[in-house]
Amino acid sequence: MSQSYSSRHSDNRVGPTADKMSPSVVESQLQELQQRSAGQETLTLEQCRSLKPDDMARRFFHSVREGNSDQVSLLLKCNSSLVSKLDEQLMSGLHYAVKCNRVDMVSLLMQAGANVNIKGREGSRPIHVAANFNQSDALREILKSRRTRVDATDDRGQTALHVACRRNHEPSVKILLSHKANSQLKELDGTSVLHLPSRRNNLELCQMLTTDTGLITCKDKYGVTPLMVAAAEGSEDLLNYFISVCKKTTHGAAGRILDMQDSEGNSSVHFAAKNDKFLAIEILSEHGVNLDLQNLEQSAPIHLAATLGHRESVAKLIHLGALPNLSDKNGRTPLHCCIIARQLEICDTLLLAGAQSRAADEDFMTPLHWACRRGLTQAARRLLRVDPGCLSLVDIHMRTGLHWAVLACAVDLVELLLAQAGDSDESANASDFHDKYPVHYAVEMNDSQLVRILLTHGADFHAVDTEGRTATQLAVKLGHEGLVRDICGLGQYIKRQALRHRDLRGVTSLLIAAEHGHTRVLHFLLEQGADFTAKDEFGRTALMLSCGGGHSDIVATMIDKGVDVNASDANRNTALHYACKHAGSSARSLELLLSNGAQLQQNYNGETPVDVAVLNNNGPAISLLFSDAYCDWVMSYRKDTGMSHMDILIQHSPQTALTILNRSMTKSRADNFEKNFMVTHNFFYLDPGPDDPASKPNRYLGLRTMVERQREDLLKHPLCAALLEYKWSFTRYFFWCDFFFYAVFLCCLTAFVADQGPLPISLVDANTGCRNTSSSGGSGQRQKLTNGRLILEKSVVIGFLCVRLVLEFIKLVFKRLQYLKNYENLFFVTLYILTFVFIYPPDSEPCIDNWIFGIFSVILAWCLLIFQFEHLPVTGIYSLMFQKVIISLVKVLLIFAFFIIGFGLAFNIGLVSQTPFKYPMYSILKTFDMTVGEMEFVTYFISGTSGRMQLALLVVFVIFVVVMPIGLMNLLVGIAVGDIEGISKEAGLRLVEIRINLVYEMETNLPRYFQRRLYRRFLQFYPNRTGNRLVEYMRPYGMQYRDWLQRCADDRAETTNEERLEAVEAAVQGLTILLKDIRQAVVH
Repeated sequence: MSQSYSSRHSDNRVGPTADKMSPSVVESQLQELQQRSAGQETLTLEQCRSLKPDDMARRFFHSVREGNSDQVSLLLKCNSSLVSKLDEQLMSGLHYAVKCNRVDMVSLLMQAGANVNIKGREGSRPIHVAANFNQSDALREILKSRRTRVDATDDRGQTALHVACRRNHEPSVKILLSHKANSQLKELDGTSVLHLPSRRNNLELCQMLTTDTGLITCKDKYGVTPLMVAAAEGSEDLLNYFISVCKKTTHGAAGRILDMQDSEGNSSVHFAAKNDKFLAIEILSEHGVNLDLQNLEQSAPIHLAATLGHRESVAKLIHLGALPNLSDKNGRTPLHCCIIARQLEICDTLLLAGAQSRAADEDFMTPLHWACRRGLTQAARRLLRVDPGCLSLVDIHMRTGLHWAVLACAVDLVELLLAQAGDSDESANASDFHDKYPVHYAVEMNDSQLVRILLTHGADFHAVDTEGRTATQLAVKLGHEGLVRDICGLGQYIKRQALRHRDLRGVTSLLIAAEHGHTRVLHFLLEQGADFTAKDEFGRTALMLSCGGGHSDIVATMIDKGVDVNASDANRNTALHYACKHAGSSARSLELLLSNGAQLQQNYNGETPVDVAVLNNNGPAISLLFSDAYCDWVMSYRKDTGMSHMDILIQHSPQTALTILNRSMTKSRADNFEKNFMVTHNFFYLDPGPDDPASKPNRYLGLRTMVERQREDLLKHPLCAALLEYKWSFTRYFFWCDFFFYAVFLCCLTAFVADQGPLPISLVDANTGCRNTSSSGGSGQRQKLTNGRLILEKSVVIGFLCVRLVLEFIKLVFKRLQYLKNYENLFFVTLYILTFVFIYPPDSEPCIDNWIFGIFSVILAWCLLIFQFEHLPVTGIYSLMFQKVIISLVKVLLIFAFFIIGFGLAFNIGLVSQTPFKYPMYSILKTFDMTVGEMEFVTYFISGTSGRMQLALLVVFVIFVVVMPIGLMNLLVGIAVGDIEGISKEAGLRLVEIRINLVYEMETNLPRYFQRRLYRRFLQFYPNRTGNRLVEYMRPYGMQYRDWLQRCADDRAETTNEERLEAVEAAVQGLTILLKDIRQAVVH
């Protein structure tokens, strides 16, 4: 190393001829270079002051490490803050001086004002560094300072004493103890100074630290004491020393200390047993420790030793008197533990010590059960040798050892158990809690050898589980083809029973294979003569079950066998229903059925296979059924109700419905811009007509279903828009006629009220309420109308009422409850009844009682115009907004009515002298009036005399103002704004809904004859025809001009694209040249 080091430096410093010089010359040159470099390292005061702060700090730390006191003093004179500065490693100069054991440097830095307790990396102080590197001289020098905190801790809570003990530095420990270091302090994890040497079996250091039991019984955060550590390490001398100290200082309480437990309940014996320190166990036992003490898991030391396979520890514990049959919290003995852990050597030791082979844990599992579960043949043989009778014991699941041996696929063990059972077949035919026999589990494990062994030893082949399935059916379900072949090869009788047996659902082996999609097993069963026409108790065939699972290969096999594809089960479901039911199945099975003549049928729920596919969202099936090959066939099918599949598509598959609507629009072959270009709309699926079975008893209109399901996208389709526009083209005449007659009725009613007018009170008879014609004040009588104008107005109103009442009665007869669900009908019927009472009798003038009804009649007549305006496109949205707001207002007022009643009664009590509040009813009405802002505070609450109730009334008034006018009004405003915003978002859909309902109602109210005359299945539309001759004449020229503009735009776009492409290519070339220049500049 020295030669290579000198050669490298001679090559760099002396020159290329250095290799020809003698060694003495080279050595002299090296000494000269070292002196020169040392001279360069020595700086003057001026040079120090000219250094940068980082360079000055770097030289300071280097000088401290090298022990250059003069240089350090000079640097401190230039910058006194260096004494407390930390470098990149978070170390101060004092840390380095201590680490390098530079005693003079330590003294110099302390005299210069260095902080002897300064924190460095991870909170370590100089005293920690001295203890860590066992620098005794530096440690003594630091401790000379009174400012030194001998018990200072770092970030982990370590004192210098902890650090010295962890590193086994006895000199440092002695120095620290001589300076009264506190040995009772703990680290953050609870580790004491005695834990550390105990882990390293350092007896001398432990003796130095220990004076009493205080440290011996000190626990860390896991509750572990140094005594437990010594037991785990197996240090005999250290363990004897700790015990002797305990006996000297505790005066007979040493046993309690020896039996101390950690946070998990483990004692010192547990630690010794866990680490196989059998000598430590013996020492602890000699001093009276409890060998059967259990931890929180109720495990004794012998449990831990048995689990970990510590044979000598187990033998020592048993020899010292430990109980071999002690149970833990799971009820397991040491024998259980050693078998579960596969420690077979321990098994013999425990059995010889008297361990019970029939001991059962909390699951009633004996050691034999666990040996069979683990597949331990040797352990089972030893247990059976001790106690052969444990073979028949069962666990909590009623399983014997044979069950567990079969589940472990232990062939040798199964043979051993069956041989032990002898000629008795009870063990081979014992069932568990699930009624499963060993042969069932052998099938589940797909082990044909086990099945053969069990059958050879008398296992019942016909044994069934809780589902009534035999071992063969279980093998078929799991798809174990080889096992099925082996079972069927055991004999004709077994094969025949395997093929014919049915489980509790009446399912055969073939049906099970078809349901679970095991194609190869199914083919084998068919080769063996299985009945492919068999059905289960629900009438399901193998074809149906395979379709339900989407097993197309089995479906093809069943069809090739000639199975009826249109056969139905007990619920009238066909194979098509099953193929369409499961969304995860492929469409291959469905395609096979359709190509082989499967027909659409309804089950008992009225559902066709198409309905099943749509309701279960089976995308592949829907795509296939509504493809070009089958769409017309599917849509032409009619259910028993006469309905097609369009209605359910609108409800549950709008995308498919959209496809059907697109197919219902056909275009002519003419060019799209020609005059004769025609689009034919087929309305059959949306409106099949009045005589179609779908319209019995009620006329079917697909647009209503779209409205109910809020299919706005479908309603915007051109076909739906065309159908609605066509129906509105003739419905609007009925609407305007109805509107006209209602307007005439309203005008006549208003004119009658204005012309007739109510009688003055002075002319009304008090008894009859009619006109008083007697001058003597006799009883009044109804006066006949003599004014022709009044007679005409009243006649028009009566005629309108008669017609409308008859029509409403007819609607009620046909619609029944549906008629009453529409609140508009109730309003209009109420109007007609009130108006009829108002004008009755027809030939006389109304009396007071008639005028009372007339009040409400006139109000309703004018207010119900809002229902007429909602059908108009301009005013309809505002009518809807008003209706929505009124409904919300009524709901809110129903709740706040309790507030109004409460405040009204309160005002009645306090303001009974005031006329509006004199009676409870008037008070409530006045309170309602005050709610909208008519307070009249001064009149009723200031000017009025309320006496001693004045203050209480003012409090009630304040509460009323906050709750009712302010709170209620703001609530109503917020609700109204929210309702209007919601209606604005749904305005299009709501207006279309109103128009559709109007069209449907008016059309269905017409006789069937008129419905037939107005119905059109096809509608031809010429989008390029406007009906204006001038426009038709100019259309060819306009089309030519449009084509010319399009070509010009295309030409401009192509030219622009070429120019852009050329610009991009030029930019790329420029960047390429620039990159070449940069590359050449970097290389040179």
